[in-house]
Amino acid sequence: MIPTKTLLLDDDPNTQALNENLIINSLIHVKAEGKAENTHKSIDRNLKQLSQHVNLAQPREVKNYIANAVNQKTKEPLSNATKNKLCFAYD
Repeated sequence: MIPTKTLLLDDDPNTQALNENLIINSLIHVKAEGKAENTHKSIDRNLKQLSQHVNLAQPREVKNYIANAVNQKTKEPLSNATKNKLCFAYD
């Protein structure tokens, strides 16, 4: 397994602004589709989690992060259920 770096993108204001815009646009799309409020909140939370580590405008980067991410507390790979949740939010 390729080790993933725990990078936070807070230092790059351009990437942070781009990620915020992508999250807002995604949430507008989800709301327009008539999804439930819980779905809206879940997608928002998961996209914000992803945006702390990767540029959401780079699908390969997101895919690689999800595939190789580890739990911050246990240092274990993320469960398939968590990976699925992140993929659903990003899609």
